[in-house]
Amino acid sequence: MNIKKQRYTDSELVSIIQEEAKKLGRPPTAKEMKLAPTLIYRFGSYKKALEAAGVTEKYADDDLLDLIKDKYRELGRPPKKNEVPKSRLIVKRFGSFKGALKLAGINGCSKKTMYSNDDLLEILQASAKELGRPPKQDEIKQTGTIIKRFGNFNNALKAAGIEVVHKRGYTDDELLDLLQTFVKEHGRTPKKREFSQWQTIINRFGSIDKALEAASMRIRT
Repeated sequence: MNIKKQRYTDSELVSIIQEEAKKLGRPPTAKEMKLAPTLIYRFGSYKKALEAAGVTEKYADDDLLDLIKDKYRELGRPPKKNEVPKSRLIVKRFGSFKGALKLAGINGCSKKTMYSNDDLLEILQASAKELGRPPKQDEIKQTGTIIKRFGNFNNALKAAGIEVVHKRGYTDDELLDLLQTFVKEHGRTPKKREFSQWQTIINRFGSIDKALEAASMRIRT
């Protein structure tokens, strides 16, 4: 069976470019055009094909940021520079690709897993089901993110539909473990609203600083 390849006239190719530009609201990139090789062959370059279609390849800042956002939605993570169309122009316009990511409202740290609030609540629910009780802060790897997102760990438990058990009988070691976990996760001491055992620690050790000192002494011994 002989399959004839579809041949396009120059006018048809121009119309295809114009339709795609109208659909996107901007000039299409070569990667977005399946017929890019044909366009380049027929018109000499992709840029000349756009010019023939009366589509200028001028991008406003918002257009460039939209390219980044589109790729972010497609990948489900912050894109790398070589994954985004017009990355050279983006760097030239915004000074750096990292700066463009920030302007697009995207955290540029692609190595870290991005959790939605629902993801974090599901992690808590799965842990509670596995343990048969509400999980403790030091039993959840994402505790730092959870506290940052929900204000404190108990708020997150409540949002996950997990009954909060107010434990009154913390040992000194348990309190120091919780404090150390928070400090490791955040790189700083907790604020009162972020730490549900704040008052217990104050009552037990006199102050957060004294509790940290006690934790430090415990490590050395």
